[in-house]
Amino acid sequence: MAVIVACITCGLFGIVLEKFAYRPLMKGKSTGLVVAAVGASLTIEYVMMLLFDSKPRAYNIDYSGDFFMLGNVTLSKTKIMILLISIGIMLLLSWFLKYTTLGRAMRAVSDKELAAGLCGINKQHTITTAFVIG
Repeated sequence: MAVIVACITCGLFGIVLEKFAYRPLMKGKSTGLVVAAVGASLTIEYVMMLLFDSKPRAYNIDYSGDFFMLGNVTLSKTKIMILLISIGIMLLLSWFLKYTTLGRAMRAVSDKELAAGLCGINKQHTITTAFVIG
């Protein structure tokens, strides 16, 4: 449940970030977008530090029997699971960008913005969707 709430919250935050930080700068030079990205990143970081404190926190997780031996290398089953899930998500995103209409539209807007618009692709909707996915 927490993952679903986090995904929805981050998606909504992506919409707000794109609308107020990036959209006004889209027609200008790309350096403005870089500055906006750095500014947004620092703002998010410092707001989270104010809300949740910046001290490191330790979580007590029982790893007894949660290891996998591969020759002389000991790997945690949790880390292997994270790796496999990450690879799965990357493959899913790659499939989405290559084979869906929206994914192709994203690639078209990224490659040739004017040509994509002439082909009937709603540039703003596509950019906002990319921010939600990001």
